[in-house]
Amino acid sequence: MKSFFNGYERWQFFFGTPNQLATFTLVLFFLLLALGAFALSSEKRRTRFQNWLGYTFISTAIAAIPILLFTYSRGGYLSFFLCSCFSLFFKPCRKVAWLALGVFAIGLLLLPSGTERALEVLPDAADASVSNRFEVWRGTLVMISDHWAHGVGKFGFRDTYSMWYQQNNAQTTYGNAVNDYLDIAATRGIPTLFLYLTVISTTIFILLKAYQNSTQSGFVFLSLAIFSYAICGLFSAFHFIHEIRWALILTLLFSLVFAVKNLYESSKLKSLTSNISKALFLSFSICLAISLAGLKFAHHYETRVVEVSEYKISANLNANLSAPRKKDTIGTVLFIPSKKEDFLGTQKTLKHLSKLGYLAISPKLSSFGLRGLKELKEFVNALPTASLPSKDFILVGHGAGARLSLAVAAQLQPSNLSQVVIIGTRSYWPFEELSPSKNIEHLSTSLFIINGANDAQASPNDAIILENLAKENELGVRLKIVEDEYHYLGDSWNDSLTEALSYHESTSKRLQPDK
Repeated sequence: MKSFFNGYERWQFFFGTPNQLATFTLVLFFLLLALGAFALSSEKRRTRFQNWLGYTFISTAIAAIPILLFTYSRGGYLSFFLCSCFSLFFKPCRKVAWLALGVFAIGLLLLPSGTERALEVLPDAADASVSNRFEVWRGTLVMISDHWAHGVGKFGFRDTYSMWYQQNNAQTTYGNAVNDYLDIAATRGIPTLFLYLTVISTTIFILLKAYQNSTQSGFVFLSLAIFSYAICGLFSAFHFIHEIRWALILTLLFSLVFAVKNLYESSKLKSLTSNISKALFLSFSICLAISLAGLKFAHHYETRVVEVSEYKISANLNANLSAPRKKDTIGTVLFIPSKKEDFLGTQKTLKHLSKLGYLAISPKLSSFGLRGLKELKEFVNALPTASLPSKDFILVGHGAGARLSLAVAAQLQPSNLSQVVIIGTRSYWPFEELSPSKNIEHLSTSLFIINGANDAQASPNDAIILENLAKENELGVRLKIVEDEYHYLGDSWNDSLTEALSYHESTSKRLQPDK
């Protein structure tokens, strides 16, 4: 998809975004400068071929600057400026650095809206791109604190962030953390990030040590090829882009071979130990800072996502779990949604239940027919042996999920089931095993029925029929018809659930013997 700035197309070639092209161009730019510097730095008299080769590399690098400019990448601009200014501290690099900065400055002046884009490098809270990044980073930091050991998996960021780590009123979808380091920690875990940072920082330290040993500017430019990537990684995630990843890997290997060879020839390999120690300390400090930031921002979130293994649920079926973050868990709610595709609706319900103090569980059923019923029965049978905060649980079902909830409650009659809440379900179903009117005859626990007054899929008459059947069976039952609402209840959803669970608590207190 093409990207534009002030009506001007941003170059991206075969890359997915202009930022990716800018990062690749920067790595290539400094790598070419390094190759040119090595070709021109021969201690002996240079041949005509070496001169031609060196100046060709440098000219090609300078010619790549317009590609960077036409990406309109703020991260790319900032990385180029910082790395070029850093090279000015090294005398052998100054001529090339001033030349590159001069071409870059002239290019910005000639580029349509170039200076305007360069000034946007300064952070602006009103910029949606900036504010959205901050929101994603905050959620990702909390995700890392919850999954620090091994992350959420290579392809798990999109669903995990969308469902659990953004505000309920936000419905954005991000495939990555828009930050290389946070994305690696979130998807692969803190140990992987530590290893990644150690390799990069070790290589940079060794290159700078090799420069001190030989004063060859090529070592500085090699370190800047890696450092420019590191700066761009603060504003986007690139580690999964094959072209950029291989460019970085080859640069790292090339750098290590040249630097270690230089240190070996000068008998200074012992300095590797101190450089590796510095890299380990720096990597550990960054990982520690990320972990502490995650713990700090976690206080802004009332709920937390939980893995099935944390509560030792031995069922073969996977599930989404959410638990209170700020207070003790008062019970367990098993929520069966209307359809498995409604991820966002399920997430909002689980979050709300957790805010009320419940461990909320939603099994990932493969269907809502007889196969789904069998899977749900196996899951419910596994709950007594799990390490749940309370052995008793409440079943909440919506639509097709309500049919399954009633069927499980009636056919298994779990002793630890304290209440069933059904929302928007028909009273009759062709399969007798899933028919609410048949299953309610065998129910042995209290029932709370919720129905939208304008529900076209399950009319209020269905809810009244189920209420009457429950009364005939001498069950504790309560019916709530929500005015001006439809099948999904809309804004009344959370209020209705809260009322249903309050009804359960009051009923439980009445049933307790006097002390």
